[in-house]
Amino acid sequence: MNRRIFFNLVWLLVVAFSLRANSISLEQQAPFFSVVPPTGGGGGGGGAFAVLRTASQAGTGGATTVTMDTTGATRLFALVTGGGLSHPALTDGTGNTWTADIDWNNSHVSVFSCLNPTHVGTGHSISINNVNNCNIIFVAVTGGSSPAFQAASAGGTTGNWGGATVNAGSLTPSGGNNLFLAVAWWDVGAGGASDTVDSGFTKIDAFSTNPGCGGAYKIKSSDSTAENPGWKHTGASDGVFIQATYTP
Repeated sequence: MNRRIFFNLVWLLVVAFSLRANSISLEQQAPFFSVVPPTGGGGGGGGAFAVLRTASQAGTGGATTVTMDTTGATRLFALVTGGGLSHPALTDGTGNTWTADIDWNNSHVSVFSCLNPTHVGTGHSISINNVNNCNIIFVAVTGGSSPAFQAASAGGTTGNWGGATVNAGSLTPSGGNNLFLAVAWWDVGAGGASDTVDSGFTKIDAFSTNPGCGGAYKIKSSDSTAENPGWKHTGASDGVFIQATYTP
């Protein structure tokens, strides 16, 4: 099947789900979405999250590696987008074990977590070796007494993102002090640097690559109100905006 036709069919399915419900649960979108269920931890009441450092690397056609000082971090996350058709495999240069909490459409958008790293420090590198033009945003975090992946939501558009805002879908945390991570993917390189995110999310970075990538985060206070951030992208292209939340 022509790759462009395949992508358009995917986007039509995404839009159909978004019309059916305000919040799009990734679990409902198989086979295009895969979410790994939480396996422990969870619940509110833990210490507050805080983002220590971030680093990012745009894809250049082959394997992508990003390096950062993770000294002091107790939780690690990676926001990944790519253009290949295989599930991304993340390699940690220090030997930490990571979990793919979200895998959208075979590598186009993934969110990885390492909630209990055994190794942190200077020169900490992570790599994606099996996805072409892979972009990585590396996030080092402290806090959370027993953190766990809770849920995710998504929204998308087909061919007409240019200048518009796409919302990730309403997502309600189970308690206060949750960490929200959001990642945008678009299939052509226009835009990126001038893109914006709303709802109090902090933009980490955005790449004018092909495909493109943008990332953002928000740390909730004690409230447990829903979040539905929007990403305004300047390029006219297909795209998706996904958010994930983690309990402390």
